[in-house]
Amino acid sequence: MIKRTLILMVVVIPLLISFKGTFGKNDIEKNELFEKPKFSSYFILSEADQKGDPAKGKEIFESSCAACHGPEGKGDGPAAAALEPKPRDLTNAEYVSTLSNEHIFKVISEGGASVGLSPIMAAWGGILSENEIWNVIAFLRKDICKCEFKGK
Repeated sequence: MIKRTLILMVVVIPLLISFKGTFGKNDIEKNELFEKPKFSSYFILSEADQKGDPAKGKEIFESSCAACHGPEGKGDGPAAAALEPKPRDLTNAEYVSTLSNEHIFKVISEGGASVGLSPIMAAWGGILSENEIWNVIAFLRKDICKCEFKGK
C-alpha cells in the first residue's frame, strides 16, 4: 500500500501537473476544430427554417390547411364560403410578421380560441406532430407570407 502511494506521488502527480496547460481553455479556443465557421454570417436561417422543412410543410398545408385558407393562403379555400369569420389571409405579410413562430405554433396546435382568435380555427395538435407543425410554419414564412417575425 505504501509502495503504491509513493508511485502515485512520485510518478503520476508530476505527470498530471505537466499536462495541466495542454488541455486548457486557451488551447481549445485556438484549436481549429473549435473555431466558429467563417461563413456562418452568410447563411442565416430563420427560426422556422431551422425547425421545419418548407417543402414538407407545403404538402401538409395543401392537404390540411388549403380547404379553408386556400391553396395560396389567401383565406379563399372552398370551405371558406361557409365560415364566419372568414379564414385569415396568410399572404398579408404586414399582419403575419407581427406573429411569433411560437404564436403561430400555438394557433395551429391548440386552435384559434387558445389565443383569443376564432374558435372555427381547429386545433391540429392531435393530428399533426410538432415537427409537421414546424414544417407548415416554415412553408408559411418562406412561401406564403414571405416574411419573418419582426418582434414587438
